[in-house]
Amino acid sequence: MALAGLLALLKVEASSPNPLLPPSPFHIRQFSDANATTFLVYGAIGAFFFLFVLQRHVVAGWSPLAAGSSVIPVTVITLSLSRLGGREAERIGPRPQMTVGPLVCGLSIIPLSSLPTSHAGVASGVTSAVARTGSRLAIVAVPVAAGITGDAVSDPQLFASGNRTSMIMSASLLAAGAAVAAAWIGRFEAGTE
Repeated sequence: MALAGLLALLKVEASSPNPLLPPSPFHIRQFSDANATTFLVYGAIGAFFFLFVLQRHVVAGWSPLAAGSSVIPVTVITLSLSRLGGREAERIGPRPQMTVGPLVCGLSIIPLSSLPTSHAGVASGVTSAVARTGSRLAIVAVPVAAGITGDAVSDPQLFASGNRTSMIMSASLLAAGAAVAAAWIGRFEAGTE
């Protein structure tokens, strides 16, 4: 159903004289490649943090508030370093950060400007949607693939077993994101393919 809706949106947008989502940005290879990396990396990150908080609550016995609050330092660090990361990407290009970042994240658990400024709003919206979609799909798929069922939430041993598998899966998604970035993301050249 969602796929049918996406296809309908793309068809309508392609024939519209003033599309909300013009197809032209997707013809720029670096834009598409960056979004493929974003999909994989945010999928891994979404699944990791969702299960990280549950592991603290179910297995370690932390209260829901303490388990949820345990990820606040990550948010603070991300907010503190995001401007520096953006400046560095402008200076050296996005490939090093988009390759090393997922690798570091992957090892620890076992934004991008490729378009002309006239498409900046579209780029931001698409990248945000891709990140959220990857995250939500991984939150649904990774626990199921790792064997974490509804019963696992009340069984710390069962949850811990499935969680180990899910961390390997999340690390693999991060490694795949790093590989995509290393292979396909080029040095910053606005508007080029």
